[in-house]
Amino acid sequence: MAEVNLGGVYTLVDLVKMMDPANGRLIFVANTLARKNPIVREVPIMEANQILSHVGNRMSQLPTVQKRAINDGVPKSAHKEIPVTAPMSLFETMSQIDEEILRLAGANAGAVRERKDAAFIEAMAQSVADEIIYGSIGDDVLGFNGLATMFNLSTDYPNADSTWYYNVQLGGGSGSDTTSIWVVEWGAEKAHLIYPKGTQGGLEIDDLGKQLVSGVTASTQFVAFVTQFKWRCGLFVQDERCVQRIANIETAGAVNTFDDDMLITALNRTPDMGENPSTRIYVNRTTRTQMDIRVKDKNNVNYVNLADAFGKPVLYFRGVPVQVCDGILNTETAIA
Repeated sequence: MAEVNLGGVYTLVDLVKMMDPANGRLIFVANTLARKNPIVREVPIMEANQILSHVGNRMSQLPTVQKRAINDGVPKSAHKEIPVTAPMSLFETMSQIDEEILRLAGANAGAVRERKDAAFIEAMAQSVADEIIYGSIGDDVLGFNGLATMFNLSTDYPNADSTWYYNVQLGGGSGSDTTSIWVVEWGAEKAHLIYPKGTQGGLEIDDLGKQLVSGVTASTQFVAFVTQFKWRCGLFVQDERCVQRIANIETAGAVNTFDDDMLITALNRTPDMGENPSTRIYVNRTTRTQMDIRVKDKNNVNYVNLADAFGKPVLYFRGVPVQVCDGILNTETAIA
């Protein structure tokens, strides 16, 4: 008998698929939809100074300095600042499992609920990571502008300061099958995530216990175990020099792919030139593969593999960790 698709509801068929018919135990599941998105777990997140947005200042002009002659003075001068405002979004979803499903699961009830909740946590992490990279208020007024929206031209100066270097380098690729590398220097006065004033930062999980919820059929209700998931988040870039993008990297072929020289340039364009311990390089698996192939047959002093705090190997480029972020697409349209 074919399974009826009931949308966002768990059915008895879901329970049967999870249980081993031989012994009634929970079957191991391969999380084939899991993605690597370290950007949501390692980026500093700070409380905003407002409920719906965060306001900071960015220096736009230094004071004037002049040479002074004896018995003469200099004109008064002052620096200038401009306000920078960043909005925030509320990501939310809810897990509802009919109490009868958990009753039939018996001793596995707790594990069944944990597995379902784990899927929601993974979905939430992917949604937040996607927004940090590609979010656009122009496309969704409930979202916030992500890195790709903020830094989408190769002729823009950071902080509108024409004495600095451009934020974006172009890798030479074209079409809609390109990708990007991101170099970000995270910090309180640099770039960081924000959450609304007076709330909780990061993923918030609330076990609401048994609740009377609406059924699939109109005007019906049933009792379910409900878990609520919330993530209040925004992206605040106070100093635009702290974000560097290498765009238009071809995802296939042998030309206009990953270029070591451009990555060195991007690092040197950040304020601390890659020496800040909070600096990260974010690539997707395609670019990471291009990097690995580039260095596998030669002794390149720019690269080193070291173990992190958990003993896992991490690739470093000139001392900066290279993190694989599956949220970075291979289908970006080349920018100008």
